[in-house]
Amino acid sequence: MITSTKMDLGALNAELERQKLSKKDIVVESRLLKATVCPTQKIIKLDVRTIDDEGTQHNGTLYPLNEWAHGQLATKIGCPKNFYDKCNTEEHIDLMMQIINEFIETKDRRMLRILDGVCRAVVSDRYKCLDNYELLGMAMEQFQRHNAVIHRCDLSETYMHVKAIIPEMSVDLVDFEKTRMISKDILTKNRIQKGDILQGGLLMSNSEVGASRFLVEPFVLKLSCNNGMVGMSKLARVHLGAKHELGEIMSDRTLALEDETTWSQVRDVIDATFDKDIFAHWVETKVMGKMNEAIQNPTEAIGNVISKYKLQEWTREQLMNSMIKAQENTQWGLINAVTDVAKNCDYYDGQLELERVGGNLTDMTVEQFNSIIRQ
Repeated sequence: MITSTKMDLGALNAELERQKLSKKDIVVESRLLKATVCPTQKIIKLDVRTIDDEGTQHNGTLYPLNEWAHGQLATKIGCPKNFYDKCNTEEHIDLMMQIINEFIETKDRRMLRILDGVCRAVVSDRYKCLDNYELLGMAMEQFQRHNAVIHRCDLSETYMHVKAIIPEMSVDLVDFEKTRMISKDILTKNRIQKGDILQGGLLMSNSEVGASRFLVEPFVLKLSCNNGMVGMSKLARVHLGAKHELGEIMSDRTLALEDETTWSQVRDVIDATFDKDIFAHWVETKVMGKMNEAIQNPTEAIGNVISKYKLQEWTREQLMNSMIKAQENTQWGLINAVTDVAKNCDYYDGQLELERVGGNLTDMTVEQFNSIIRQ
C-alpha cells in the first residue's frame, strides 16, 4: 500500500519546491529500455540506453523503480500484477529481468518520470504534465481571493490532495427550521442542535504519475463532529496532450503552464465551488430532504451500501456502531455514519473513498436511495 503524508501548507510547498529541482522527464524509444539486475541490491533497474550513429546501443543511466512505476511496467508488458510481484523478489529477480526484456514493446515511446534518481512513472509520450507545484501556486491565488483556508494537505508518491474551506460559507442546520424549510420534529428526529454547521469548500487532487485524472470536487465539513464528505466531481481532466520530443525534457519547460485553457478551467471551477449561493442551494435541495427519509432496516441498508460501493468488510461493524450511537435511522444518519467511519480510517485513500460515498448518497434522490436500501 502506498501511504501518504499529512502536512501543513508550508511543509507541502517546501517539499514541492524541493521536488521541482530534483525531478526530470525522459522520453525514450522502448527499444532502448532494458531491465537489469543490480548485483548488490538485487533489484530491477531500467537501463535507459543510448544509440550511436551506426545504430549500436550503449549502456546508459540506471534508474530503480518505485512501487507505482513497477505496476505501470507490469501493465505495459501485459503481465498480471500478482505474478509480476511474485517474480519481483530477490529469489526470482533474474526471471523478472528476462520477462521484462522479452515482452517490453519495442515500437512505441515512453516517458519516464524521474524523482530523486528513481523512476516514479512509466507513462505515454503524450502524458501531459500538470505539475503539483504550479497547480498549488495557482490554486492558492484563488483561495486567497475567496478568503479560503487550508483544511488538510496530503502528499504521496502518487497523489497530492488539498482540502480548502471558506469559514464564511457555512449553514447552521437549525436555521432551516426558522425558515420553514424543515420541521422542528425532523430536526429532533435527526438529533440536530444549534451549532450543527455545514461548511463548504473543495478537494483538489492531482497525480503527476498517471494514477488518476486531475480532479476538483466540492467538499463539505460538518463542524460539530469534523466529518467530511466529497461531492460529485465538477472538473476531471485526463493528463493527455501532444507527443513530446525524444530525449530529456528540462523541468522548467516541461512543468510550465503549457495549456492556459486548462488553468482557466481550474480557476472557474474553484470560483464556482466557492459560490455561497450554490452551496446554500445544495444544502436546501440535497441535505434537508435526507433527514425525513427513514431507514426501517439499518443492517440491510448498510449491507446494500457496502455491496454497491464495494467497501471493505471491516466497515460493516463500524457503520452499524456509528448509527446505533447516533440513533439516527434516516438517510442523513447513514450518510453521517459513512463520513464518521471515514474520519477514523487509518489511511487517507480509504478516507477519501468513504467521503465520496457520503457525497454520492447525499446527491441521490429519495427514489435512488430507496432503490439501494430496499433491494
